[in-house]
Amino acid sequence: MINQGLKLYTKQLCQSVGDSAELSINLNKENANLIIAFPLLKTVGNSGIELSLLYNYQNRNELGYFGSGMRLNFFAKVTEINGGYALHNADGSIDY
Repeated sequence: MINQGLKLYTKQLCQSVGDSAELSINLNKENANLIIAFPLLKTVGNSGIELSLLYNYQNRNELGYFGSGMRLNFFAKVTEINGGYALHNADGSIDY
């Protein structure tokens, strides 16, 4: 299964869980996924930031700093693949 994350070209069902989380479900049967965003911090001003903790069901077996399948929204990892580079985003998607 390829992990598409929260890309705009995927068909997703989105739902708020009160003020505590945003739930996104990828509905495509080839790469179905569940992503939950837990907002942690939001600042205002010219350089405001939003810090969230993301849970990705397809990454549930990857142990991270915040638990299995959990990453901060600023998390990104660069890896080398077949002589090129890939960026692994916090939502689980990969950009080549």
